[in-house]
Amino acid sequence: MIAFESVRGRRIIGRLSHGEDVFAALAAVAREQHITTGWISATGALLSAEFQSFDASTRGYVNSRPIEACDVLHLNGSITPENGIPSFSLHAVVSRKENGAFVVQGGKLRAAVSLACEFIIECVDDLEIERDWDGESGMSLWRAAANRRSAVPPSREAWAARNAPKADAEDDDAPMNWGTATAAAERMVTAEKVVLSPRAARRDALTTSNEPAFVPQPLPEKRRAAPPPVEDASEPEPVPVAGDYISHKQFGLCRVDGEDDEGGVVIRLPSGIRKSIRLDVMRVMPMQMDGDRRVFPVEPRRR
Repeated sequence: MIAFESVRGRRIIGRLSHGEDVFAALAAVAREQHITTGWISATGALLSAEFQSFDASTRGYVNSRPIEACDVLHLNGSITPENGIPSFSLHAVVSRKENGAFVVQGGKLRAAVSLACEFIIECVDDLEIERDWDGESGMSLWRAAANRRSAVPPSREAWAARNAPKADAEDDDAPMNWGTATAAAERMVTAEKVVLSPRAARRDALTTSNEPAFVPQPLPEKRRAAPPPVEDASEPEPVPVAGDYISHKQFGLCRVDGEDDEGGVVIRLPSGIRKSIRLDVMRVMPMQMDGDRRVFPVEPRRR
């Protein structure tokens, strides 16, 4: 396994128009935006497409017949330089209608013509990954990455140089950008022309004045909540047995089928489902008679 870390990048977002060759259009975007390494994701529809499938026995790709008019369910892949030219490895899954039914097909994209596609390219500007033939798998795979000296394309370097702060710029009426604002703030702090903490300034002013210091009034004491009532443990709680009924606020009137292994009782809900309830969590109230049925209401114990 190999892994590379990238800490700088960009996102290029765009759309392919009707009739554009997908590979040619993406290559033009890569040249214009100075993209050498990146990852592509796209969605939309294609006028035509042709796929390749990898045959592990021959360690080579087999071309499939071209298809027409399909929706792109998933399309992604990579951009890597090959002989100084952007090289694309794209895989896609598409859906099309054939004989009245929808058919899904996918593989490595060999050729495609756009009907309307939207794409996003995650540019890796600080790495340049090489792709080379791998004899073991029979595929062209990533093999190495080189750190680029500059993570900013030439067009962006010119933009940064044009907006860089000037060391000798002292004109207060000149337009200020982020760099000049930061430099000006540092100069003012060095010259002690600003106070960084308004709270500290107020404290110093009160300390040097003859006015008595402000002493806030103490906060009123919070009333303590009354302790919950203690359950009367003088009388033992009744224990329902098989054949009795339990009145549960959530489950309703449930028949008792017996005890479980943990000291609780097994009840049968009106729906027929059996469930165990713990008597150390639920409090059993005194028995009530409902005709010839013994009914025990239960409620949660107070903590």
